[in-house]
Amino acid sequence: MILAVTIMATKFSVLKEHWAKNSVAGKTGTNKSLHKDVGGTVLLLDWESKQIISMAKINNPMGIAFDGSEFYICCLAEDDIAVLDQNLIEKRRIRNPLFNVPHSIEFDGDNILIANTGLDEAL
Repeated sequence: MILAVTIMATKFSVLKEHWAKNSVAGKTGTNKSLHKDVGGTVLLLDWESKQIISMAKINNPMGIAFDGSEFYICCLAEDDIAVLDQNLIEKRRIRNPLFNVPHSIEFDGDNILIANTGLDEAL
């Protein structure tokens, strides 16, 4: 079995600084967007052999969907969707002025559903 995995950040000091600066008293985390380079990685992993097949550095990746030929990755800090081929080579970006911290993505026939957590809405 091949798994596609997103690792949302690799520069945790940037996240910790943001959380410390923007947290509301008594709460953990923040609802303020972070548009900085926090690192991140997308992996294709062979589950049986525990070997990494392919890897791509993508800033702040979260949700991932596969349409049979390409991977669509939500990029929180960039407010866009990265489109990668089956070798995780970036082919293009999908941008829309309505994207605000796109978190999750799913296909529904010919439509793409995106959870836009910066505005608490689905597109």
